[in-house]
Amino acid sequence: MAIESVGYDGPVDEVGFSTMIPSVGASEYGVAGPSDWAATAHPSTAQAVNIAIGAGWGHGVYDTSDSVVTVQCSPITSGTRWDLIVMDRDWQSAGGLSQFVSITGGLTKALPERLKGRGVHDQQPLWLVQWEAGHTQPRAYVDLRLWAGNGGMYAVDDLVRTYVEKVGSLVNINGSLWARQISNGSGAWVKLSDLGRIPLFGAGNPLLAGPATNAGQFLIQGGSEVATTNGDGFGRIYWSKPFPTGLLTVLLWNGDGHASGVGVTISAAGSFANSFWGAAGFGNKTEIVFEARNADGSMAGNRTCRVNYIVLGW
Repeated sequence: MAIESVGYDGPVDEVGFSTMIPSVGASEYGVAGPSDWAATAHPSTAQAVNIAIGAGWGHGVYDTSDSVVTVQCSPITSGTRWDLIVMDRDWQSAGGLSQFVSITGGLTKALPERLKGRGVHDQQPLWLVQWEAGHTQPRAYVDLRLWAGNGGMYAVDDLVRTYVEKVGSLVNINGSLWARQISNGSGAWVKLSDLGRIPLFGAGNPLLAGPATNAGQFLIQGGSEVATTNGDGFGRIYWSKPFPTGLLTVLLWNGDGHASGVGVTISAAGSFANSFWGAAGFGNKTEIVFEARNADGSMAGNRTCRVNYIVLGW
């Protein structure tokens, strides 16, 4: 087993330079690919994890590991504990030294204190691992790895934002785009957008689960559904995907004047929901009950209707 490093003392050849520059120049920390330095439980050693082969970098040093490395954590005799697995880089050792080590944490799922000294001694966060007394293998993992290249960074867990501190950083975390900006004289993370969400200039009172606490980023769905009303003129349609948190507003209209009937109007069942349909009468995170009325205002019972809809939620 060997970890080969480029960026400590000594010369850097053409291969090493061309390998490291696109990576170490893209972000302070990172790993090369999805499987690089992945963590798995050691099959037989208690409180130990295996770190897969691969490459990564931190503060100008590019490391390549060609074998699986076992990292031993401290024993646990009671309760639970979150330990941090890091790539430890020591510029003070002869020629520089990179190695995987563990930092004993606490009960809270958070990064414990670690060394932060670029060019001296620094520790790159890779994984949080939860241990529980009476169990030899991890109970949970938090992936803290960061991928970067060609102008963008990507991560899979929000805890990455607790160790990426440089103002100007831009990272996509599972579809949410975050920017490190200056607020009140210090660095702060601001969410710019969410994958599949749209910003609105303004948003009024929501139909369900308000007020909206999503920084103005909403989800929108639309469709055209065929539904048959019951004898009283009420029908039900379901959204293509349930909304995670709440519903802002719903627009319904007659999508086929020939099939539904000329002059037929489609609207939410509304206040009738209080006594019969429940929240679905106004629209909820999964569905809405609608009413169909003829041109004279009477209910259009047992009528097959095409209902077009646009619905916004979050």
